[in-house]
Amino acid sequence: MDYYALMFNFQEDVSGNGFLARVSARGRALAVREDDGWWVNGVEPGAIAASGDSPGEACLAFELSFRKVLYDFAEDSDIYESFKREVLRFFYERDTTEEKRWETCVSEPAGTKTLRDRFFDKLPTLPMSPATVMVERLDENARTFKPSENRPVEYYVPTTAA
Repeated sequence: MDYYALMFNFQEDVSGNGFLARVSARGRALAVREDDGWWVNGVEPGAIAASGDSPGEACLAFELSFRKVLYDFAEDSDIYESFKREVLRFFYERDTTEEKRWETCVSEPAGTKTLRDRFFDKLPTLPMSPATVMVERLDENARTFKPSENRPVEYYVPTTAA
């Protein structure tokens, strides 16, 4: 298996029960090449993982999983404060096993890979910084917001009319 340490910036506006919130996060994840494809495992937040046939597909699946968790929190929260509390709790729960692998990747990058994947060569390099999340309320009670207004990204294959 090959391991790649990643940091990511993420922002999503989320409609909840009577509120609109923006979640802005800088997180840590570990991309792993396994026999069944690529996995992106959350380090911070540690409770999500997603897979794909390529690193890019796994990163996209990870992003969609993160959004889905936020939408679920919005639907389950009666008020903004409980949504914010759940997002903070979720985000700061670390996966300590993946965190150790992530730290090894940062300190010994060449020692965690058998093959170099071009996907990672195209990513910018930035100084390491702590994982953080901010949840801010955006609405001003101008209208009623509902969780049903959230829309995850959906893909389809276009066809021509017969």
